[in-house]
Amino acid sequence: MLVDTGSSDRTVEIARGFGARVFHHPWEGDFAKHRNQSLGYAGGGWILMLDADEELDQETAPALREICRSTTADCLLVEMISYYPGGGHSLDLVPRLFRRAAGLRFDGPIHERPVLKGAATKSPIRVHHHGYNETPQIMEAKRQRRLGMIARWVENCPEDFLARKYLALACLENPHTMPQALEAGLASLALARRQGADRRYYPLLYFPVLSVLTFLQRDQEAIEKALECVALEPRHPDPYYFLAGAHYRMGQWEKAREAFGRYRDSLEQVGQYPELLMISGVATSAYAASAWQRWALACLALDDQEQALAVYQRLLEREDAEQLAREVPHRALTLSPTSLAARMAQLAGQRRASWSWPAELAGFCRRVERRARGAELKEKGLQALGLPDPGAAITLLEEALTCSELDAELHYYLALARLRAGQRAQAADDLARSLNLAGGNALAWKLLGEHYFAQRSHGAALVCYQQAQALGNQESRARLQVCQRRLAGQPPGSSVRQQPPRLLVFLVEGLDPRKVAAAPPEFLAGRGWGEVVLPSGGQWSDEAAWASLLTGDRAQKSGWLANATSGAPPRLGSPPAPNLWSALASQYSLGLMAAPLGHPLPTGCRWAVAGWPGGLLSSRTAYPADLLPSLLAQGFRGDYLLTEEDQQLLCQRIQDSTQEEAALYGVDRLRLAVALDLPSVEVLGVGLSAVQRVGSCPGLDYHRLFAAYQLVYGCLSSVLAALAPRDFVILSQGEPPRDVPQNGAGFYCLSWLRGPGLERTPGDLLQDILSRMESPLG
Repeated sequence: MLVDTGSSDRTVEIARGFGARVFHHPWEGDFAKHRNQSLGYAGGGWILMLDADEELDQETAPALREICRSTTADCLLVEMISYYPGGGHSLDLVPRLFRRAAGLRFDGPIHERPVLKGAATKSPIRVHHHGYNETPQIMEAKRQRRLGMIARWVENCPEDFLARKYLALACLENPHTMPQALEAGLASLALARRQGADRRYYPLLYFPVLSVLTFLQRDQEAIEKALECVALEPRHPDPYYFLAGAHYRMGQWEKAREAFGRYRDSLEQVGQYPELLMISGVATSAYAASAWQRWALACLALDDQEQALAVYQRLLEREDAEQLAREVPHRALTLSPTSLAARMAQLAGQRRASWSWPAELAGFCRRVERRARGAELKEKGLQALGLPDPGAAITLLEEALTCSELDAELHYYLALARLRAGQRAQAADDLARSLNLAGGNALAWKLLGEHYFAQRSHGAALVCYQQAQALGNQESRARLQVCQRRLAGQPPGSSVRQQPPRLLVFLVEGLDPRKVAAAPPEFLAGRGWGEVVLPSGGQWSDEAAWASLLTGDRAQKSGWLANATSGAPPRLGSPPAPNLWSALASQYSLGLMAAPLGHPLPTGCRWAVAGWPGGLLSSRTAYPADLLPSLLAQGFRGDYLLTEEDQQLLCQRIQDSTQEEAALYGVDRLRLAVALDLPSVEVLGVGLSAVQRVGSCPGLDYHRLFAAYQLVYGCLSSVLAALAPRDFVILSQGEPPRDVPQNGAGFYCLSWLRGPGLERTPGDLLQDILSRMESPLG
């Protein structure tokens, strides 16, 4: 039997197709009235009541008839599981199965309450409620409708504390109405106390108040209100959840741990009190995963590793906890020995085989443990430096570097050993890597200067000797003067800053205007938009997509090797299609700054500096090699991330430290600044990666991602304004807005995957760019 209050879809038709009796009543803005109307049509001994957005659980449904035959109760409470976006859920006990003779009725225009005359008992029957798991647009429309109905309820019944409570809940759903939610919640509590309300109502009444105080980070007030609620009704989990959260945010780890434990205990025991759940459902069960995560983190802060591990196992039981579970072992890496993070990674891999990160984290932990081995090898290598044969020192120090690749001292001492063995070119690369990590070593600068001086690269040697002398090494003065004399007659070449390029190509990893709006007007107004589209249906990683762009061929034919490390970056093989950069370099002078190239660098460029995954600077990552000293002197690095460990800790580092986040943006800014001082070219390509790095960190709020976009947009706009090139190209992943005009002087490529009939290859991009270079000045 179905009561329809004005549906406009096929509800009535479908219901009748299943044999339902349908009755029509015009909507009167009163849920209780229409529920009671439906009860008036029921003729059976037992009534099961469901809403349109509810579903009877198929596992427990077969027990319905037997339960009704065997029970002596007039009303059976069913478990109502409400689902939320992101995987959370809450639990209530609701009277939806009852004898018709019991005369159950509902009261209240919205969030109607059952009025029972007979006894009620808990049943194992479950109902799934999907009404809260909708799109933001649908949920906002529902909220607006509820808000209007509740406002009328409050106006008609100003002394009804439940009306005020539901007004607070409705206001709670929008950050802009939080003050009204707090006001209504406090008014509800005051009315309930004055009227001597049943204590079972108080967890329900305190929930919006505690939610607002938590949102506003008024933690001391949240603690006081939570303790008030516990004093009135100590059996309910919700106040313990807020109490624990407030202590956690205040860094009161011991109190937080105790409160989280009480939350767990009450959550496990609340099912024993059906009379409590029927009035005050457990709203915080939807957030239990975040409670277990913070509990584990509090245990880590207290160095209680065993309890942290036990709580972490509980977190892994939650289906909606992947990201929360990932953050705990990463925090353990910064607070505890690596062994604990490794145990957590092992547990996560065993419990959640579909998650990919536990294996990655386990590998990272093994590499951290190898660093201890690296320290032992380094000590032995330094001792071997004093032996007549440098071969033993080279072997030990090379092996140590496989364990600690970012140890500047290791690179320096390995260079000394190589110089003794006559391996001068390899020693120069080790000196460059050492200075790339720590530029304050005067002797390293002097030795690198000697290398370039011997090769008659006096400009590069001059930079090295200047750095060495500035750091106090006076032995460099004579060679410095020789370099100055030999360079005195050479006319200085023009830089990019002095002679701007005709075409600027920005490779901005991860840019997607669908995520963040407000792009600069020069990127949008009157500009043409090109697209590079890979064939649909394939699975493309970012690395493979970039490789395909660079080689002009399908990703699987590009020769791109996976599993790259900073010591052995992936190589682009012999592509069957023209390489974008080589094709441009064959016709125009080309400079490439930190494009995601790998090794070897494209041939024919005037100059090129590899970015990710180039690792530390060396003769393999800069062309010509005599660019290295000026790059090192400016503190240039190919990328913010130099190792796999950096990648593993990226999210945690920029979440924990604004300095780390600033360093991430600083890499992009330095790339642009250094590029402007390099020799002038007709085409300049610059790779930027900060947006992609920030966007890859789940858990960062929208505002930080928006700030990342604006910082990068600002850098691009500033460079375009300063150089005023005739044309520019922006290459990235994403999809351009539909309303951008297809004409003008710009070229903005933002798409990898599109619909049928729009597939254009990276080879087409090459032709587009060449045609723009060949077009007459506009």
